[in-house]
Amino acid sequence: MAKEILCIVEIDENKIKKSSIEVLSLANKIKELEGSGIISTVVLAEEPQDFAKELFNYGAEKVYGGKSSSFKYYRTQPFVKTVANLISSNGNIDYVLVPGTGNGRDFAPYLGAKLKAGVIADVIDVEKADEGLNFIRPCFAGNLLYWGKFNGDGIKVLSVRPKAFPLPEKSDKTGEYVELSVDIKEEEVPVRVLEVMKETGKISLQDADFIVSAGRGIGGPDNLKIIQELADTLGGAVGASRAVVDSGWISYDHQVGQTGKTVKPKIYIACGISGAIQHLAGMRTSDIIVAINKDPEAPIFKVATYGIVDDLFKVVPVLTAEIKKRLVK
Repeated sequence: MAKEILCIVEIDENKIKKSSIEVLSLANKIKELEGSGIISTVVLAEEPQDFAKELFNYGAEKVYGGKSSSFKYYRTQPFVKTVANLISSNGNIDYVLVPGTGNGRDFAPYLGAKLKAGVIADVIDVEKADEGLNFIRPCFAGNLLYWGKFNGDGIKVLSVRPKAFPLPEKSDKTGEYVELSVDIKEEEVPVRVLEVMKETGKISLQDADFIVSAGRGIGGPDNLKIIQELADTLGGAVGASRAVVDSGWISYDHQVGQTGKTVKPKIYIACGISGAIQHLAGMRTSDIIVAINKDPEAPIFKVATYGIVDDLFKVVPVLTAEIKKRLVK
């Protein structure tokens, strides 16, 4: 019987996160390289059956649904317990693929510890090895690539870098829906979500096709408005270096880099960012990088597709105005 490749599906604001759909592309690639496999998914939500059709359309052959009010918000213990119980009772699951979001980076190692399974984090590709498969991930702040493989026949847990894989093609396929038995008692869960506060109308960094990021060269929080205007004109998001966040000029959810978010937009515009290795780790795989900096020796220019050596306060307003003109046309 073919082994299952189980993909964890993350739900946000009653929608499947794009990064969860991307994980199905890695599952397809593993299935192709292994020569067999059943691509399955697991959805833990208040109404998991509502997401089955979309997952089938993107290539899932089986959808496990765990239905409980305890799954309204992500919390480590109930989510890990439910998936671990599924894996233990199923006996046919070989791989577990987890989107490398904030929640996924919490979930994957916890599940690995629970199952005594090997974990490879931040996977960006897979290739056939002499024996088994090699999983490729960046290391040393993105300066090197690491080829890792699993030893033995145990469960293999992988967290997958967002935007490392494309969305699979949609079809009208269907599949098998399996309702899970959920054994969660709220009084046994040590965490309570009292309130969730979200900014409305804001594009998340990891979903944005265009990101305009500010570095220390922006000079202060009052100057962020020119960064925001350019981002709004492009229909993108505002990012920032750690120096800007640590200075209190913008909130942490905008931070790009090793200790922030890893992004892969179509265009990344770095404004007044020197290019510390920790920042490059979070954005160097962007399709196009545009660097604006007065210092011609700034490290950011080494990874930039296009570089502009000039004062960002001159360049950014002109760039914004020119884009607005072209959008009107």
